Amino acid sequence: MDEIVQLIKQDSIRVKALNCVAILGLTECYIAAGFVRNCVWDSLHNFEAFTTLNDADVVYF
Repeated sequence: MDEIVQLIKQDSIRVKALNCVAILGLTECYIAAGFVRNCVWDSLHNFEAFTTLNDADVVYF
């Protein structure tokens, strides 16, 4: 988990997306799907740059 957090912190777009969701102040809310998956995939395959994040799935209960 710590490694994933560090990967996400290296991507300013993902950090900005997390900050935007945090500003909403919603409980039981998270960003899902390719937001994390693509970041991890790119790292595991030693891509020089993260795949462009073209959307973010925000889940709210």
